Amino acid sequence: MKKKEGSYQAVYVEWLDSCMKTPVWFSTGELLEGTKSVRDTFKTVSYLVNQNKYEYIFASSIHFDKDNDAVSVGQIFTIPKGCVTKMIKIKIPVTKNINSYLN
Repeated sequence: MKKKEGSYQAVYVEWLDSCMKTPVWFSTGELLEGTKSVRDTFKTVSYLVNQNKYEYIFASSIHFDKDNDAVSVGQIFTIPKGCVTKMIKIKIPVTKNINSYLN
């Protein structure tokens, strides 16, 4: 069964990047000193389209057909659950006349 428009939750997410800024080898003594600044926080607004035990799966766009069934999603990315520091649901008005919200 296809999901209808309004079934996907729009969310604001704050998350930590899980990779190093620079590919540098550190001696064990320098490890803590050299990695203090790699915890950049990212902020994203997207649709939560799925999740599993380990990660959230997001899409930036969702394509709906004339019956308001979700046909496809675009710009898919995942974030490990352990990297997400905040997630807030966003209420998006579902309407046939979206132009009334753009003025």
